Amino acid sequence: SSGINAEYGRRGKYSSGEEASRALTSMFTDGTLIYRGYVDDAKNTDNAWLETISLNFHDEHSKTYGSFQLGEDYTWVEAHYTLNLFCQHKDWLKDVVELHRAHW
Repeated sequence: SSGINAEYGRRGKYSSGEEASRALTSMFTDGTLIYRGYVDDAKNTDNAWLETISLNFHDEHSKTYGSFQLGEDYTWVEAHYTLNLFCQHKDWLKDVVELHRAHW
């Protein structure tokens, strides 16, 4: 948690780590569960496999997430069926699009 706070606090509009921490707590409080369970992955074996949880945190009016400046490793993209995504990520993204009644 402190690593996330430091990273987003540094990139966001917040003047203090405490202010960033409050914003992040607010951001990640009310997520909607999209998927929980097994992930089809090449690294899976008979004795070990990947499981994940996918949550959607929606910021309807860009009041929270929109304030963060993304670094070189990140970018905002339009959710679209042509995106080349890993594993089941496209399925989860489609579920989020449908949840918000958006165009896929």
